[in-house]
Amino acid sequence: MNTRFFCLFSLLNVHVAGFARPSIMGLWGRKIYDTCGFFINALRNALFSDIFNKDNTKGGAYKMKNLIIYASKTGTTKKCAALLAANLGAESCTLWNIDDGEPELSGFDCAAVGSYIRMGVIDKRISAFIEKHREQLFAMPFGVFFCGCLEDKVSEAIIKNFDDGVLEHALCVECFGGVLEPEKQSGPAKFVLKMMLKAAKGDPGFRVSNEIFPERISYFAKEISGVAE
Repeated sequence: MNTRFFCLFSLLNVHVAGFARPSIMGLWGRKIYDTCGFFINALRNALFSDIFNKDNTKGGAYKMKNLIIYASKTGTTKKCAALLAANLGAESCTLWNIDDGEPELSGFDCAAVGSYIRMGVIDKRISAFIEKHREQLFAMPFGVFFCGCLEDKVSEAIIKNFDDGVLEHALCVECFGGVLEPEKQSGPAKFVLKMMLKAAKGDPGFRVSNEIFPERISYFAKEISGVAE
């Protein structure tokens, strides 16, 4: 079995359960997604276990090489990328900050692309990277994550930043949460964050998450590595 066949089989998982994408459909969407994906993942893992359980030694098995490319403004997305690498197995991951340019995708078997959200928009370099490398990303297991504090705006952010092609092919699209740190911002962004914090204190219905969610990172790692329970 090779990685190309694995990718084709992974797409079956996306098409069957994609309508219940967790970040879009909420709790019930996650339950439906898990139910639909359980049997497909189990069969996929059995058929393609050789891809996951090999190490990079000559004459031995092959272990998947994972790329985590991200853009970080205040350090939160960078921290989340590191946590994701720990979940996937740090020894098999390459952490790549978009500040250092673009990596060569041909050297990797799986990719996770991440960014912060600012004024409802992800980093333009990450957007450009996804657009430029669509064919390569769509031909491998990949997922997209972002960091933001407005829980009520997650679905809106997904639709605004990722087109139908990305949402269809990505094995997982997830918000890892965020940390509000006005002191690390400047200008309008600093003012907006202060207003958000004030609104959150005065209105219980205004959902602002000021934390990172490890369970979402763990879920994301399982999804893109093909070991979802």
